[in-house]
Amino acid sequence: MDFNVPAHKQKEVLDSALMGTTDISVDGDHHNVIICAQKKSASTFLLNFLGESLSYEVFGIGFDRGGGHLYYPRALAAKFQDNPTVSRCHEPAHWYTVDILDALNFDVIVLTRNLLDAIVSLCDHYSNYDCEYGVSEEMISSKSFGEFKNSNRQKKISIIIDTCARDYINFYMSWRDKVVKDRLNVSYVRYKEVSEKPEKVLKNLNTKKAKKSEPKKIISEGRANYNKGVKGRGNDISEKTYKRYRK
Repeated sequence: MDFNVPAHKQKEVLDSALMGTTDISVDGDHHNVIICAQKKSASTFLLNFLGESLSYEVFGIGFDRGGGHLYYPRALAAKFQDNPTVSRCHEPAHWYTVDILDALNFDVIVLTRNLLDAIVSLCDHYSNYDCEYGVSEEMISSKSFGEFKNSNRQKKISIIIDTCARDYINFYMSWRDKVVKDRLNVSYVRYKEVSEKPEKVLKNLNTKKAKKSEPKKIISEGRANYNKGVKGRGNDISEKTYKRYRK
């Protein structure tokens, strides 16, 4: 297991992870922010923008130090870093996700995007894959991947709607639950705000440092995952596909 915590805390953290408890004593003032985002909502851009502007460590919180899922030992490890951290994941508000973030006192930014725009963006993202590796874990089965790759664009969009729209809707509704809002310090951010005025996101964080920080410009240096994307991509959906989606 990837803990990356001080030696004197490792046994306590290991016992906690194996027993499924969140009762860990953490010394000092450790501020940790996590972006819980829908896929293709400019979460990587926002992650690096906040890291640069706040001078926070960008901390991979997934099992493989990635950012797709929330992995409890890595969430614990964030509490023991020398610097405050900002992380991201794509988790809906499962009860265990809320328990972990509540117990470890994370500030949460929930990032969402217009569903139709996200569907088209995700469709184009998957279209660039050469095989089902990585795609099958993200809601498209390996059996349907061949069909997806060999279809025209509107058919591809229909497949994405069938396999992904439910998860986008469930994500949104789970984070809007009253119990979640009562337990966690949650800020709700739209893709439009991130793409147009990310400095507003910075100023709305409930910390003194955020309110005093100056926004920094993120330079992609040719890295596509720093791209904020394009608004209005849902307009690429045909009328026939849209009517089917509405049903």
